[in-house]
Amino acid sequence: MITQADSRKWMACLYNSFLFMEAKIMKMAKKLLAVVLTGVMALSMLTGCALSDKIKANALEDALNNDQVKSKAVAAVSTDEAKKKQEENTKYDYKSELNSVVGKVWGKKDDADGWKAGTAAGFVTAHVGKLTEETVGTTKYLVYVIDVTDMKTSKKGEWTIDAVELRKAVTTKGFGANKVKDYNAADDKYTAKFGVDFKSVTTGEAENKVTTDYAIVVFEEGATA
Repeated sequence: MITQADSRKWMACLYNSFLFMEAKIMKMAKKLLAVVLTGVMALSMLTGCALSDKIKANALEDALNNDQVKSKAVAAVSTDEAKKKQEENTKYDYKSELNSVVGKVWGKKDDADGWKAGTAAGFVTAHVGKLTEETVGTTKYLVYVIDVTDMKTSKKGEWTIDAVELRKAVTTKGFGANKVKDYNAADDKYTAKFGVDFKSVTTGEAENKVTTDYAIVVFEEGATA
């Protein structure tokens, strides 16, 4: 027979066990919540960066297709009727699938390529403001680098000058085999699809550090005939 004293001891033991389990559960819940919040914050940052880069890419696309930009590019090649016609009839489309190519080119280690994540000695001279051929695996691409350090790249108007220069570079290179890939089947119309990613390079030490921001634009190269 259970006495009243034993019953009280049993109830006290049960209560203490309940408090212990509650503390354990709360501790586990806090840890789980911390993990979940960390994941949510990381995802939010990645999503935010992705959305920000898409806005920048769309601003560049809008600038490349802007009538004022096109007119300036046409004027630059006006003495060459074939190039002038091509420039007048070229449209630019953003293709996000090409963005991943930038990282593979950006990380090239060979000094001859002048990359090394923007730290190679000849990087600026070899690539900024120039359309250069790069090979990733067995696929060839054409890459153009823009210094965007002092630009608000989410604004179409900020791209105007560089969009003119990029259009001129593409027109000079042309479309077709070993040139810029043309996505338009019409003989007198051209469509260039591009990807773009944004990279930063910091040089110097302590208070002398300088950060330069770049937009790396990539086009697929047309297959060899």
